[in-house]
Amino acid sequence: MNKSIVYIFFCVGIVLVLIILLDDYKKSKKIGEEVRQNYSQEIAGIVSSVSQNRGTIKLRLTDEANSPYYFGVTRNYKLSPYDLNDFLQPSDSVYKAINSNEFFVFREGKRYRFVLEKRINK
Repeated sequence: MNKSIVYIFFCVGIVLVLIILLDDYKKSKKIGEEVRQNYSQEIAGIVSSVSQNRGTIKLRLTDEANSPYYFGVTRNYKLSPYDLNDFLQPSDSVYKAINSNEFFVFREGKRYRFVLEKRINK
């Protein structure tokens, strides 16, 4: 009787792990599609929030229906901090033209350049 309970818990555990892995795969695939679609979109506005999870940057703009935007690792080694997700602050203005990977951050009268999903000035 005791072995059958252990076997049932083991099977339930395996099923739960598979469900979690499948859900994670679906989310990753969806975010990957959104990252690719960003190239053909104009992005302009004021930063509301920015976060990172497992190498994917999530950017929200104020008053933006298309938010959030997702990007891969983006760095400019001439800046400190050099990671885009650490560099961006709420209230920064940002701009990315249609069909371009250049991403500009405007803060206190200065312009900072990143290339989405690239590491530049290394």
